[in-house]
Amino acid sequence: LISGALILGVLLLWKLTHLVMLVFGAVLIAVLLSAIADKIGKLSGLSRGPSLGLSILLVIIFVAAFAYFMGSQLVAEANALIERAPELAKTVEQYTQIEELESWIGSHVKSMMGSGSLVGNVTGFSTGLFSVAINFVLVLSGAVYFAIQPDLYRKGFLALFPEEMRPRANDILGEIATTLKYWFIGQLVSMTCIGVVTTIGLLILGIPSAFALGFIAGMLEFVPYVGPIASAVPAIAVGLTEGGWTALWVVVLYIVIQQAESILLTPLIQRKAVDLPPGLIIFSILAFGILFGMGGVVLGTPLTVVAVILVKNFIRERDRRREVSKSEGDAASS
Repeated sequence: LISGALILGVLLLWKLTHLVMLVFGAVLIAVLLSAIADKIGKLSGLSRGPSLGLSILLVIIFVAAFAYFMGSQLVAEANALIERAPELAKTVEQYTQIEELESWIGSHVKSMMGSGSLVGNVTGFSTGLFSVAINFVLVLSGAVYFAIQPDLYRKGFLALFPEEMRPRANDILGEIATTLKYWFIGQLVSMTCIGVVTTIGLLILGIPSAFALGFIAGMLEFVPYVGPIASAVPAIAVGLTEGGWTALWVVVLYIVIQQAESILLTPLIQRKAVDLPPGLIIFSILAFGILFGMGGVVLGTPLTVVAVILVKNFIRERDRRREVSKSEGDAASS
């Protein structure tokens, strides 16, 4: 019965992979909101409720201010990039000798959005901005509810474990939450720095749509190693339309920024998070992308963080049991 229940549970999770990705995204944002609320509580002495309300309000104010000051500029430049997409594709085709690049990119983007869209798969709506917006609202709503009553959901999850395992499972959950908090905050700092520096560099080089390209670079920084490479592609394509030397300078700019981040920024902001080898991150993103689609690519790194913590705790528990067995054996021999 237990084996059958486990198999049934795995199959159920497999069928609900997109929902699982949305829930994990909501948990990740809830961890960030809780971290901000805890900081506000320590500084102001406010209780959990008001601190959380202030943290949500601060996030809303920040997003609204960014949209007010930069929204129109970003939308205009993004529209310009979209309108120039056929020209950019033809320019890249000329340099790379790849035929029908525009149709290939369009079909692959459509398939990726379809594989990562909960609404598109469940209700049959066409994939696109509407489905992405609905998923985004679902994640944010879930994050707020998770952050308001974290103990409720924590206790409900721990109830799935045998009573003797619950203290250990609770400690592991705490370790995961703390590590994800530092990782997420570090990623946000890194994304902001990369976006700002990339925008400034592209403006100095005279690249059109520099703000939009810098915003793309900052957002895709959330996906380590893979994201920066992907963000460089449209910038290089725009650079090619300005000339070969301009494109070369764009390549140099992105390489210098990424090297500076790896040497200076990453060790500083991620020192309290799990140290993940680059090879593990790349192949984990690939594996989660194959399993869960676009959601797995976006959330591949935090999922890897959780997996590494679980494996480390499994190894610790195994070593502890070995030490106990060895001690008991030595005592019996004596």
